[in-house]
Parts: sequence; C-alpha cells; structure tokens
Amino acid sequence: MLFAALPASASSIIMEFDVLTAGTAASGNPSIILDDEAGPDQIRVTVDTTALLATDVLSAIHLNYAGPFPPSPSLGLTNVSGPAAAIVPNIGDGFWSGGNAGDFDIRLSFANFGGGQISVFTFDQMGIALSDFLVQSTNGYYAAANLNGLGAQMSSAGWQAVDDFGVGAVPEPSAGLCYAVGLVVVGSALRRRKTA
Repeated sequence: MLFAALPASASSIIMEFDVLTAGTAASGNPSIILDDEAGPDQIRVTVDTTALLATDVLSAIHLNYAGPFPPSPSLGLTNVSGPAAAIVPNIGDGFWSGGNAGDFDIRLSFANFGGGQISVFTFDQMGIALSDFLVQSTNGYYAAANLNGLGAQMSSAGWQAVDDFGVGAVPEPSAGLCYAVGLVVVGSALRRRKTA
C-alpha cells in the first residue's frame, strides 16, 4: 500500500469514482468528499450520486484506512442525512476485494442508494485524520464503488475506482480583505474621536 501526502492547509479530500475497473460503467461518476469540519475526532463523509441515473444503485464503497487495526476503540459511523451507510464487520488490512481495483480495509454498504441522492455520515475515532484515508490499494486506487442496476436492462453491475484526488483548503484571507478590515477599524476609531 502506498500513502499520499496531504498539504497542511487541506481541510477536505475530493474523490471521483471515474475509472471503470470491472463490469459495466454507470451512467455517470459518483463522488465522495471527506472533510474534518465536523469536529474533533470526526471525519465527515459526503457521498454524492447526483451524476447517476435514478436506476443506478450504489451498493458499496471500499476505502483504505491508515489507522490502527483493529481500530481501538472501534471505528464508529454516525449517519447524518440521506441513505444510511453501515460499516460491514471485519475491518482489516486489505480484507475487502474491490473488483479489479485491489484490496481495501473498510467496506461501507448502502441499501437503496440510487442515483440523484446524497448521503452524509461521520467516521468517529479518537485521533482520526484525513490523511488516514489517503492509502492506495494493492492496485493503486484510493477507493472503489460497487454499482448495480446498470445498463439498458438495469441488470448489470460494475466497479468504478478513484486513482487521484483533489484537496480543498481552509481559505486564507486575501490582502484586499485584510486592507478592507483595516480601513473599517481605522475609520471607526477616527469616528469615535470626532464624537468625543
């Protein structure tokens, strides 16, 4: 397994399942965003299937995890909104096969997660970090999605994987914004002097 470096200013990881590794391609590419804005010891996960047809069904996502195995205390999952996710037992080092995308540590299963929906949940674990999910599978992928109900007959299945990721950063204040704030502060101080 290969680990990727995450810039210090990153607050989110954006992944698109855009590589067909087995079976039939979905009508579009589902995506996943992991961010650390939910609070301490939590990673919020947003799974987006709005690029899929309503008949396409996301049944599972496989991820890698650089944390301790087994996670102690166990890796928790809290559903926030949308179709519910469940961690399938047997979290382990390369335990889950992701089709031709390689082996993964965590399997998230979904029931009735069709195209056009968004699911939000959190992973809860002491010391969990975004970088814990930037581990490549044995075949070089960061995540894999199992999709069903594909094709004209809605009877095909496929695996789509993530071979690259983007990062979102905590925005730094621009020079113009700092200048504007400075003018407001100075203007307000001058105004107080005139009225006193």
